[in-house]
Amino acid sequence: DAQAKIAYRGIPGLMVPQSISSEDFLRQAKCFTVTLFSDLDFMDLYNGSLELETLPDFLNDLCQADDIEAAVAVLEKYYTEKAAKERADLVLVPSRRHRVFKLATIWLTASVFLLIVPLIYLIFVQNPFKEKMLQADTAFIKVDYSGVITELERIDPASLPNTQKYELAYSYIQGLEFSSEQKKVILNNVTLKSDELYLTYWIQVGRNRFEEALDIAKRINDSDLILYALTQEIKQVREDGNLSGKDRESKLNTLESEYKKYWDSRSELLTSESSSNASTTPNPQDKASESKPSSEKKPVPSSSSSN
Repeated sequence: DAQAKIAYRGIPGLMVPQSISSEDFLRQAKCFTVTLFSDLDFMDLYNGSLELETLPDFLNDLCQADDIEAAVAVLEKYYTEKAAKERADLVLVPSRRHRVFKLATIWLTASVFLLIVPLIYLIFVQNPFKEKMLQADTAFIKVDYSGVITELERIDPASLPNTQKYELAYSYIQGLEFSSEQKKVILNNVTLKSDELYLTYWIQVGRNRFEEALDIAKRINDSDLILYALTQEIKQVREDGNLSGKDRESKLNTLESEYKKYWDSRSELLTSESSSNASTTPNPQDKASESKPSSEKKPVPSSSSSN
């Protein structure tokens, strides 16, 4: 029943329980009450620390009481105030309703969290990404190719929509060191309908990522693109001041050997095609088609560029 009880220790007929004075009883009652409302030890309080501890107001008032009646009055006063406050602030509800409310709160919190995650993604990731796409489109329309590159330079090509991938590849090609005729041939193949790998190749070339460009060229299986990527990578290795002489020589030997292999293979293929064409008399329509640049033709780096 939550009622405190006082126990007397003794042996019936042999040892009478030790008598306790009202002052000692009052001190024990104070220490016991303080122990109930704090983590302090009863014996430490009883042995002298009661007067030294910093306590809440109502416990301080209790400790100032001079007799049992005053102590009871203090406790009754604070009990009445606390009970009135709880009646005003709290409502007694059935345990079942409390469980339902608790579960509903948990599910509501989880739902809010699940909604916040996509909202954060939309605000801090998707919207800035779309804004960059729009800025790149605007720069491309204005023929501001450096602006297109600036807007999209930190975005992985795989994440770019096809339109912006085309714009970025086109912009990078404009800044590469090609003759007007070479650039014209390349740009004839760069359209919104171009293969994504082909567009990505020129993006990687424009970003000086020649190893990635070489890998893409091998996947496309285009010897001209392979040779150009090898040429640029050879140049990059030669200009890399962070490489030791041994590492530079090793890389150059590997790249130049690979360049020679593809160059010889390409030369043999062109020789074979020339021999086949020489043995066949083309009709006028074939001659007309031969006079036009092939839509599949890519720029061919000269053999001297590998040396």
